Amino acid sequence: MIIVSEDGKSFVEISCWEDIITRPKYESKVDKEQVKLKAIIGKYYLSPKHPCGISSCGTAHNKGFLVVCQGGIETNIGDDCGRNIFGVDFKTLENQFNQDMNIQRYREKIKTYQSRIESYIENIENLKNGDIGGIATYEKIKWFMTKGFETKTLHALERKAKLKDNRIFELQKMDNRDIELARESGNYETHNKVEIGLLMGITAAIDYKKLKTLLQVHLSEEVDKFKSIDADTLSYKDLQFWHNWANRLDKRIAQAKEIIGECKSFLNDKNISTIRSYKTHLGNI
Repeated sequence: MIIVSEDGKSFVEISCWEDIITRPKYESKVDKEQVKLKAIIGKYYLSPKHPCGISSCGTAHNKGFLVVCQGGIETNIGDDCGRNIFGVDFKTLENQFNQDMNIQRYREKIKTYQSRIESYIENIENLKNGDIGGIATYEKIKWFMTKGFETKTLHALERKAKLKDNRIFELQKMDNRDIELARESGNYETHNKVEIGLLMGITAAIDYKKLKTLLQVHLSEEVDKFKSIDADTLSYKDLQFWHNWANRLDKRIAQAKEIIGECKSFLNDKNISTIRSYKTHLGNI
């Protein structure tokens, strides 16, 4: 496959050597001493191998570049030949070609997602205020995790969330015989940990904080900006940003749904009751 740029802005795929060597300005042999590279207009990886267009080389290869020289002459240069023969100048041209390819790829990605943005907005609105109720869920768990429990309980819940450990343990005093046996084996514990309960949605105790940024920034403010941008006039840096943003959109929606689900499990009446009933045991890790 080869991707050829005629103007640095649009790209077409070429599938075989015949499509290259029949180009009007293509020459199969070029003297490196008599030509100056102007631009790289294509990058290919084709079979079978084909001789390098630099006359002093001629090595058969299947990976390289289609270049245009001063005067409009085109030829193919092997991957290594270009860098070895033309050095820094070739690397500069290669970087420019790669950037041109990226610009086109970024624009296509952005425009594809813009064409679907209304559907995304509808799904996000349902995520925030519809059946899923993300905003209301965030406000409720925020209250519990700032005002709903004692400070000691909050710290214990956050610690368990970081460890992703939903188990509640009670420390039970070992009898003297068991203590002696334990010490003989090098264990100086005096209490056994006995599991007495399980918490639901424990990771929500810290992950709920991510919801505000997800719902209010990435899936609200940034969606509005993305909807109105013009991909054809953006700088390279902005194209890069919004291309990467589009690539993360589905993942962020899925992440928000997952956190909301964990928050709802945490906020279950039975779970809140469990936390309050066993609050003195939550610090037992």
